[in-house]
Amino acid sequence: MAITLDPESGQKPSIVISHINAHDFSELQQVASVQILSFDPFPEYTDVIEPLPRLPFEQRIDSLARRLAYKLTDRDGKAASHIGYKATNDQGEIVGIAYWMKPAMRFKLYDPETMTEKEKGMYAQYDMKLYSSLYQAFQEKIDMVTESRPTWYLEILAIHPGHQKQSIGSRLLDHHLSNLQADELAWLESSPAGKRLYLSRGYEDVGEVVADGWSDGFPAMMRKSEKERGT
Repeated sequence: MAITLDPESGQKPSIVISHINAHDFSELQQVASVQILSFDPFPEYTDVIEPLPRLPFEQRIDSLARRLAYKLTDRDGKAASHIGYKATNDQGEIVGIAYWMKPAMRFKLYDPETMTEKEKGMYAQYDMKLYSSLYQAFQEKIDMVTESRPTWYLEILAIHPGHQKQSIGSRLLDHHLSNLQADELAWLESSPAGKRLYLSRGYEDVGEVVADGWSDGFPAMMRKSEKERGT
């Protein structure tokens, strides 16, 4: 869910965009820290899916880092479900992150009654009923609009609060979009602040996603393939 990003401001610090190293747990912890710090100011999402009181910050980082490792690592002879990028500044700090679910992949939904201990550790203190309700609604919306065509899904785009308004979000977005094949679609859910950027990159509004148990809807946006857009 791309609800956090930095609107373009004209300031463009020197950054390097590269793949997240899913085998480096300390790097995954840095990535997790950026995501948590970026999303905590959005109570319409965080306060519902990860209700108060929350675990200590370091424990939240470790849980999210384990989830990231699960998404970004090949396992059981199968390729990773996601691809992840990090933006690193001149000081070696990770200041922005993005990860995409690959085409033909689907959200993993969890039944709280049958989760393994490992899965429970990855989602410590999450409301898994509401989590699964939301991501099931996301999947149903994607399937309906795309007619189940394989689609790149921007699951997370997050910029460290201390490095926003520097066009880092747009550069992370462009980095992946520039590598799409001519027939590939792209999808995301946006915050109101992010819509202007996504519209400028060829995304279109396709209506809100409303999930059981959630009071707020999430604006969905789709980017048609290069062939369909005639570009």
